[in-house]
Amino acid sequence: IILNDTLGPRITLYLNTPDFRTGDATHTTPLFVAQLDDSAGINTVGNGIGHDLTLCIDNSPLLTYTLNDCYTPVAGDYTRGTVQFSIPALEPGRHTLSFRAWNLLNHSNTETLDFEVVRGLRPHLFSVTCTESPARESTTFLLTHDRAESLLTIRLTVYDLAGRTLWTHQEAGVAAGDPHTVVWDLCSNNGQRLAPGIYIYRASIVSEGSKESAKGGKMIILNGY
Repeated sequence: IILNDTLGPRITLYLNTPDFRTGDATHTTPLFVAQLDDSAGINTVGNGIGHDLTLCIDNSPLLTYTLNDCYTPVAGDYTRGTVQFSIPALEPGRHTLSFRAWNLLNHSNTETLDFEVVRGLRPHLFSVTCTESPARESTTFLLTHDRAESLLTIRLTVYDLAGRTLWTHQEAGVAAGDPHTVVWDLCSNNGQRLAPGIYIYRASIVSEGSKESAKGGKMIILNGY
């Protein structure tokens, strides 16, 4: 059946999150994702002129990228995988991208996506949770958002039930990993271990001078071991 296959890989495209739809808005450095599937296998070595995994934005040679090295196969499966690529900064406005992929029988397929770049677009913070609650020694905050591999300023604050700030953490840089993790040793900013009780935490993210996106929750701290 594979020998008679004349179709290229099946391609699903999005920017930043699987919820993205063609025509949606994005920030200036979106994460491009292409999910590929072909029973004949995905060609990632470009064995033939023009047979590379190729992303082209606005039909511009200056905005054309070879993404063979950005492909990650599903473990143990040569027929499926994902391309991820952080697109260099784009000018605000409407854009179109096209992505072309080949299978091992040298058949290709191309999919396109329209999008609008908005400078200062507010990021989406989908959730913030902590790995340990009740916590005795430490906990790790997990932040899921739509700005992987983009510049972010992340701020975490812990309050008591009276609203007093006990611990604040801020970092800025390229967001790596999903979710983003921040480890906390259950101590206040002056180094004192917080007493057992219920506390409120709040996380916020800002990108490119945008308005913040924030979420929070409650956690319990117990006596240490």
